[in-house]
Amino acid sequence: MNEVELTMFNDLIGHQHSDGIQWVYYSVPNDTRLDMYQFHIKYHCCASSLPRAIEMFSSHLTGRFDDALSIASLSPAEVKLSEEFGGGTLEIKGNYPIESSAEIHFKPKQTKRFTVEFHLPVFTKLGTVKVNGTTTIAIKNDRGFYELEKEWKKGDVLSIDMNYLLKATIQLGENDSRWLAFNYGPLALAERITGEPTPQPEPFVGIDPQTTPSEYAVMLTETSDRVFTIKDTKITLIPYSQTCSNEARPRTYFKL
Repeated sequence: MNEVELTMFNDLIGHQHSDGIQWVYYSVPNDTRLDMYQFHIKYHCCASSLPRAIEMFSSHLTGRFDDALSIASLSPAEVKLSEEFGGGTLEIKGNYPIESSAEIHFKPKQTKRFTVEFHLPVFTKLGTVKVNGTTTIAIKNDRGFYELEKEWKKGDVLSIDMNYLLKATIQLGENDSRWLAFNYGPLALAERITGEPTPQPEPFVGIDPQTTPSEYAVMLTETSDRVFTIKDTKITLIPYSQTCSNEARPRTYFKL
């Protein structure tokens, strides 16, 4: 699910304009194009397939694994519960992945005892787990899900707080080139570049090639919520999906 979420929250959402109408057919991490987004009167591959992909993603948010109610993503949703889980519904509330927290509200028709398991996104650590405001312990199982077993009744609220980790990744390219990218939890970070395409400064060129990804990560400072600045530069990184528009383009990879 981590790979699916990374694609969903970054590349796939980046195909859609913030107006919810325009789409871009082809997106890349480092782009030089402007006027990418278009309004299409007739559906084409991008404007038809991507909404279907979002719908498919939502249909796989929860399910049954062995005897547990398995929650694969903490994205906001309303889910119908089967009779073995008390019937009724549960609602996942919050602004994940933009915010690193979520609340699961249980609305079963009947009180039932069963295990609830939930999965964290990549580059994330579990913070606190609360049931109805009381801190509790969730046990990590062999598949990497955190689980709790109790009698779940109408009105129960499972609150999950996560800690997003800032991670740097080095990618090898053609002709032995090396590129650097950053993630903040499940969010890929990118620079939003406006104006006509011009050569951009490469802040990491010339640094010792033995520098490790963790050493690169500390070169970023979070100046506000989900906004990072590269040390000794004016380069700002924000979530990739927020960088693309007809007035701007993204730069996700930086040369080493």
